[in-house]
Amino acid sequence: MGIKNDTSNQVKYFDKIISLLPGHIYWKDLNCRFLGCNLLQAQSAGLTSVDEIIGKSAYDIIFENQLEEKRREQADAIDAIDKKVIATGEPITLEELVVLRNGSERIFLSQKVPLKDGHNNITGLLGISMDISTQKKLEKELNAVNKKAEAANAVKTEFIQNMQHDIQTPAAGIGMAISALLAKELNPEA
Repeated sequence: MGIKNDTSNQVKYFDKIISLLPGHIYWKDLNCRFLGCNLLQAQSAGLTSVDEIIGKSAYDIIFENQLEEKRREQADAIDAIDKKVIATGEPITLEELVVLRNGSERIFLSQKVPLKDGHNNITGLLGISMDISTQKKLEKELNAVNKKAEAANAVKTEFIQNMQHDIQTPAAGIGMAISALLAKELNPEA
C-alpha cells in the first residue's frame, strides 16, 4: 500500500510540475485529439482546467469569432504538422500562427515529437510551444530600423558622391586655367 501511495504522490508531483511550466505543453493521440496539457495551454484555449482539453481538436480551441474558413485553415495547418510527426516519427520545429480563444493573434515556436509506448510504437505526439510574439514584433521593428538606416546611408553616400563631383569639377577647371596661364607665362607668344 505504501508503494501505491508513493506512486500516486509522484504522479501528482509531476502533474504539478508540468502544469506550472512556462511554455505550452500538450500531448495528443493518433487522431490529433488532446489527451492532456499544462495550465498555460488550457488557459490559452479558454478552459478553466487542464481536464477540459481532453478529447478536443485544434479546431475546438481556436478562436470561434472569426471567419469559419480562417478557423478551419488554422486547424488544418496544425493537424497537418501533427499528422506528419505521427506518420514519420520525426520531430518537427516550426513557427505557428494561432488566433487564441480570446481573439489575440500569437506566434509560437513549437517543437513536436512523437510519443511512443514501451514497444516503440507511436501513440501520439508531445508538443511544447513557446509564445514568441513579442520577439517577432521586436524583430520586425528592428528590421524596419535597419531598412531606414540603410536608406539613410544610401542618401548620405549619394550626397557625398555629388559633393565630390561638385568640388572636383570646379577644381578641374581651376587646374586647367592655372595650366593655361602657366603655359602662357612660359611661352608668351602662344
